[in-house]
Amino acid sequence: MSSQILHNQFTKEKIINYLITFLPISFIMGNLAINLNIILLIILSLFFFGLKIFQLHLNYLDKLIFFFFLFFVYFHISIIIFPIK
Repeated sequence: MSSQILHNQFTKEKIINYLITFLPISFIMGNLAINLNIILLIILSLFFFGLKIFQLHLNYLDKLIFFFFLFFVYFHISIIIFPIK
């Protein structure tokens, strides 16, 4: 019974939440603690959730906003490269 309680207490999401929760304490402890915390967060997130983290599900409005800003950036870069005389 105690192993079932321990298993229910430490789920994948809770472990990731604990690592995020300890970030402010890591800042107080110093640079090494911050680096270890971030590395553990990245490694465990990839181990637990795999590449599902990087999948995007965009609806129509998200795509519209994304292409608007993409056009905005493209337009301004083209003005920098080819200035209007």
